[in-house]
Amino acid sequence: MISYRITKYDPKERDERGSYENKNEWTSISDIGRPQYGATSFEAYEKVERAYIEAIKLILISHEIDTVTVDSIEKWERKEQLEAFRSTNVFRNLHFNFETDIQPLGNGLEIRLGEIDQVVKLILREIVWMNLVGAKGNITFGYDYYMYVECAALQCSTITAIQKLGLFVEAGIGPRRIIVDGGPALE
Repeated sequence: MISYRITKYDPKERDERGSYENKNEWTSISDIGRPQYGATSFEAYEKVERAYIEAIKLILISHEIDTVTVDSIEKWERKEQLEAFRSTNVFRNLHFNFETDIQPLGNGLEIRLGEIDQVVKLILREIVWMNLVGAKGNITFGYDYYMYVECAALQCSTITAIQKLGLFVEAGIGPRRIIVDGGPALE
C-alpha cells in the first residue's frame, strides 16, 4: 500500500521540512469568517469540504471499496456537550440527529459508500473523529484539515480528478509521528 496526503494545501508553500508556511490559511471550520484567515466565507468552506468528500468517494470507487469500518472513534457522549456549538458554523447546513447519527457510531461499525458524505462532514467539522479502515485501504484525518489515505497505487485518472476538485495529492506521505520526551510515538 502507498500513503497519500490529500489536502487543500499547495505543496509549493511548504518549507524544506515540509511545514506549511501560509499562516493565514484556515485550518478548521472554527476559522471561517475570522479576519486573520482571510474572512473565508462559509460557502468557500463548503466547497472545500465537498472536495474532500468527493476525493474519498473517487478513491473508494476506483478501488472497488463498498464499505469502510470505523476505528479509534472519539465522539461527544452526550447531546448537551454539542449544544455549545449551536451558534457556530459547525452545524450550518448539516442535518443530523444525535441519537440516530452520533450515538450509534462505534468501533467496528461498517459505513457504506452511500453514508460516507455525512460521516466525513461530522469528522471535518470536528463533531467526531475516527479512522475509516478496510482490507483495501485506510483513511485517517489529522489536525488542521489534513487527510491521509493508504491504499494501492491511485490511478492517474483518479489523481487528476482529485486535483480538479482543488486538492493536492502527495504520494509517499503518511501521518506525522511525533515523539515526546522519548515516550511513545503519537500521530
